[in-house]
Amino acid sequence: MRRAVRLTGALALFAAAFALSCQSRAEQYPARPVHIVVAYPAGSTMDVVARMLAGGLHGVTGGTFVVDNRPGAEGRIGAEFVAKAPPDGYTLFISGSSTHSANPALFKQLPYDPVKDFSPITEIASLTYALAVNADAPVKNLRDLAALAASRPKGLSYAYGSQLAQIAAATIAKLTGMNALGVPYKGQPPAMTDLIGGEVDFMIADVPVLVPQIRAGKLRALAVFNEARSPLLPDVPTLAEQGITGYDLLGWIGLSAPARTPQDIVETLYRAADEVLKAPAFQAKLTEMGMTYDPSSPDQFARLVVTQLSIWSKKAKDAGIAQE
Repeated sequence: MRRAVRLTGALALFAAAFALSCQSRAEQYPARPVHIVVAYPAGSTMDVVARMLAGGLHGVTGGTFVVDNRPGAEGRIGAEFVAKAPPDGYTLFISGSSTHSANPALFKQLPYDPVKDFSPITEIASLTYALAVNADAPVKNLRDLAALAASRPKGLSYAYGSQLAQIAAATIAKLTGMNALGVPYKGQPPAMTDLIGGEVDFMIADVPVLVPQIRAGKLRALAVFNEARSPLLPDVPTLAEQGITGYDLLGWIGLSAPARTPQDIVETLYRAADEVLKAPAFQAKLTEMGMTYDPSSPDQFARLVVTQLSIWSKKAKDAGIAQE
């Protein structure tokens, strides 16, 4: 009996010590710079959001958060780097619908698993996409674009800087009967540069990236991929307004860590990020960029990732895109 009592007491002490250790670790975190990996180039929407978040997290925690751009291979380089990083909270990832939803639908083998290799922290925002052409193009809407494609023996070409945009462009080509060839880029900024330069005919990208060039008179948006018009592009009609119903495109951006990151660190990051995201100034900036703040707990974010996997798998199949 005494041995049982001693054993119970020892277990209680161990549990208390473990709890204090976790608390101490969470209180000390971050003790050194935290790298927030972005799988796309500087200037991309994810990069801008990452830098906003890094500044906010510094203000909340007092720690140093550094944005680390690792573009290439349709986001796979950055995602793999984080998936294989030590799960200690010092390497984070700006995950999104391209790396975690579209890539699994397009590639038979990925160097990472979007569910098993990551610890979801929180969703940051959702964003709307739009189809744009060079401002000098002789088209005003999707019907004009389809007619232009029909007038050319080789059809049109479209640039895409993410796999999500590839699926969307292929879908629009199929729905409008366009003959269009996709041209891949390492990110949206270089794709947009070639669109402005006349190297390609159209592209689909998130609204925040397109708006500055549209306002500068270099690009023209033909359609937004949402149920309602974008506040940033109020004069641009939706797909439904142009006769394409039942299809919308709403991307998402979130914050993740490598799988098996200690739960106390995940919770610390979630609470800090939640404080940053709820700040009126941060939300105003998201709204200005055409994004919508979508608060979510780690569990809610995890469910979103799983749900979006099946949604984008269907979108890819419907677009007629075979897995590579």
